[in-house]
Amino acid sequence: MDSTFSFERRRNRIEKYDRDLVAATLRAMPVIQKVQTARAKDFHKQRMVVRVKEIRKDALRELETNVELVRPLIVREALAKKDSVKAMEDASDDKMVETND
Repeated sequence: MDSTFSFERRRNRIEKYDRDLVAATLRAMPVIQKVQTARAKDFHKQRMVVRVKEIRKDALRELETNVELVRPLIVREALAKKDSVKAMEDASDDKMVETND
């Protein structure tokens, strides 16, 4: 006979109180909780391995499409200096034009 059928037959019956069974159950509960926590932690860890790969792949794809937005600091500083010098020259040219009028 199948064990599930025998379990079904026993399920609806009231069990007699067994002190040893209750004590063993209470001792087992923390152990079961530790096992469940460890399994959940491992499951989350495995999921995050895949997610980190996806995030990295998305970041690389974004970088390839928008590489002009990411410039080295030296280049950005040089461009900023060039822009500020050009702005100063434009401002001085505007003042010269105003004084000549």
